[in-house]
Amino acid sequence: MRVMHRAAGFTLVELLITLAIVVLLLSLALTSLARARLASNEAQAIAALRTVAETETAWRQNDADGNGVADFWTGDWSGFHRVAKKDGTAWNLITADLARADGAPQAETAPGLAPRVTASLVSGAAVPHAGYFFRAMTSDNSDPAQPYQSGGPTHPTRFGFTAWPAVPESSGHHVFILVETGAIWARDLEGPGPGGPAPAGATLLPNSTGGQLSWPGAPGNADLREPDEKAWRPVQ
Repeated sequence: MRVMHRAAGFTLVELLITLAIVVLLLSLALTSLARARLASNEAQAIAALRTVAETETAWRQNDADGNGVADFWTGDWSGFHRVAKKDGTAWNLITADLARADGAPQAETAPGLAPRVTASLVSGAAVPHAGYFFRAMTSDNSDPAQPYQSGGPTHPTRFGFTAWPAVPESSGHHVFILVETGAIWARDLEGPGPGGPAPAGATLLPNSTGGQLSWPGAPGNADLREPDEKAWRPVQ
């Protein structure tokens, strides 16, 4: 009786099956890694907004900009880093990395003014922080909308800031807004809206400073307004 011995090594079919399993596991690992990175980006954006909410309270109580008025800063996002103390040095209330993510930074102002805004940290496009851009909103969601900056770069009772992903669906799924109550609201970018895949009533507008959102409006509207809160979910 002859005994058949199997040749050493793998058959082609076994190699193909092994390769398919490796590819599947790698795909699952990459998907999990991407989701973890996206979740981390969003968590950092929310944390940055919460930091600014706390900063605004201290700003108003301590008259950080030295204008003699108990008001909130609404001029821009990077102002929390760039606005100067009475001695002329910048406050640095947020990090430089966060300040560079401002999608609409204010221009530098002349010495002697209150508030005094020091030089911008970037030239050209904003630099996203953990995949997100930030900026001050221009108007609230009342009807008609009331501008946050009607009397200058401050408002006595209200403020609004937003964070949005630099690459929607890749660096973040949600747009976030912060209002003066300290509440943060979120909305998924997958909702339909004018001009493409953006929140209803909002349009993603690319520009030279990193992109901006219109609340509400058609493509080309550069205003950034606080949306109707009923269309958003609160962030716990």
